[in-house]
Amino acid sequence: MKNTESPNQEPRRFLETEPFLYSKHYAAKYGCDLAIPSWLALGSLVCYTRLVEEFALQKGSPVKILCASDIIKNPKEPDDPGEDWNTIIWQNNPYVEEIIDANKLDPAIIKAINPEFDNFCQS
Repeated sequence: MKNTESPNQEPRRFLETEPFLYSKHYAAKYGCDLAIPSWLALGSLVCYTRLVEEFALQKGSPVKILCASDIIKNPKEPDDPGEDWNTIIWQNNPYVEEIIDANKLDPAIIKAINPEFDNFCQS
């Protein structure tokens, strides 16, 4: 984001939209409890596991999440099928009841919610 106030100041760290505007919109539209960015490396994605746990505990039951499978491939080994960190983490999470693949619904969903990672102050 370009800083228009002063060339000597640091740019804003958060998005100009309200926090999680698109995440809330798409989660509600598709009957999910949470929408989670899906381009993250393993370390960043793990930040969301605590959010999912807390949300599920507050709700009193496992949650339905909206995310997208994101295959991480090794460029040095093109025949390697890669790893899908989203599926690995969420399918084995006892606080997740169901995973809805946003890419199967509309690829624009993930393009809208991925930048909202910048509004998640825990990461």
